[in-house]
Amino acid sequence: MSRVDGLYNGMQRRAINKMVALVADEDKTKILRAFKFAEMIASDNNKLTVRILRDKIRDDHPALLLMRHAIRHLNPICRERFIETVVVNDLLRGQAKRNKLMEKTGMLSPLTILVSPSMRCNLTCEGCYASEYSPDQDLDRDLLQRIVDEGNEMGVYLFTFLGGEPLLYPGLLDFVKANRDSFFQIFTNGTLLTDAMIQRMAAIGNVAPMLSIDGPLELTDWRRGAGVHERVMAAMDRLGKAGVLFGYSATVTSRSYRALVSDEFIDPLIEKGALLGWNFLYMPIGRDPSIELMPSPEQREEFRQGIVRIRDTKPLFSVDFWGDAPWVGGCIAGRHYMHITSEGWV
Repeated sequence: MSRVDGLYNGMQRRAINKMVALVADEDKTKILRAFKFAEMIASDNNKLTVRILRDKIRDDHPALLLMRHAIRHLNPICRERFIETVVVNDLLRGQAKRNKLMEKTGMLSPLTILVSPSMRCNLTCEGCYASEYSPDQDLDRDLLQRIVDEGNEMGVYLFTFLGGEPLLYPGLLDFVKANRDSFFQIFTNGTLLTDAMIQRMAAIGNVAPMLSIDGPLELTDWRRGAGVHERVMAAMDRLGKAGVLFGYSATVTSRSYRALVSDEFIDPLIEKGALLGWNFLYMPIGRDPSIELMPSPEQREEFRQGIVRIRDTKPLFSVDFWGDAPWVGGCIAGRHYMHITSEGWV
């Protein structure tokens, strides 16, 4: 039972449990019935999204395979914590809190808060912005807790840890475990994911690592270092076997844009159990930056079309932070998310 507000809406939770059971069924009519439940309990802000997803299921969209995989292959703890923190707390309770804040202050509450607990990293990837920040100061633990507490008060229950390499921050998984009402994405290079750490994630449940990978072996190792691709793929195998929700994060460059939307790259990730993909355009950094790795307008458009193809044909939800901007009304910075650095700056 969630501790949020000291209340628990039993009817909502029973409806969600019924939806989960129906989506796992092979009978599509039962699955469509589940979406009737979803529309009943969804906030006004989310009802249209539910209807769009329902129509895609009716048309045999791969989103159905994606949901079935999540329900059938995530371990029970990860599945339960995802439902409790993301569906109940963030989408239902959180949306209501965010609406109240908007009515009271006229200010938007972010959908997620990005936090860099540390800018330290064990890799030196080409073009990474982390090199422009000082690695000498980690975020104070009490301040990190205050960020989550104040986020919950505003209706934010989804947090994203960035870096540097977040797994270098001491006690990060202890912190996640202590904040069971929230869900945490950890953007990691994947090289520090030991068997023990993965089993801990499976036991905690309210955490999802997003592993950095920049295409097939030659592209990933060119940018991140020799042997990194092999280590990331091995970590994905172990995450999939443990039933941990995970995905990937890629930097789109003029060298990688085509490979990142190829079947040769995407299909092995799906086989390992990846459910999400985050794609960020390469951005030049420093006072004298190289711009040759920036994708051209034509390359960005080709990549956008590739992401649309993936979403329409494969059980993987991949996001293009440039091409998908029209879906969220343009740039989401300052409206739907904030980023807090390891020094506490917003």
